[in-house]
Amino acid sequence: MTEMNLFGTMYSGNAVAPIMKQQRSGKIITVSSIAGTGPSIDGGYAHYGAAKAAIAHYRRYLTQDLGPFDITANCIAPGVIACRRSFRAASRATAIGPSWSPFGVSGWSRISPRR
Repeated sequence: MTEMNLFGTMYSGNAVAPIMKQQRSGKIITVSSIAGTGPSIDGGYAHYGAAKAAIAHYRRYLTQDLGPFDITANCIAPGVIACRRSFRAASRATAIGPSWSPFGVSGWSRISPRR
């Protein structure tokens, strides 16, 4: 989990930073998750939440280190999206409302029947 979520982001940032520094411009966008802001309702996702929190912090360091080269770094952190794997947790998050989403509802993906 950490290898894919955190290290993949760091490897990518480290790969493009020298090129962007040389051209003195660039934009880096990382993807975290609302899970990185605190524990989930169901628990059991500490490894995922910790990796996503680390991505958000990594973005802060990128901003500090690369800002003087006119390189911006931003991080998006999507909320709960209901899919086959997270349907039960997402349904509970919808009931919780505003604490998980500024609009009081979770996002939804199209859930197709298994073939």
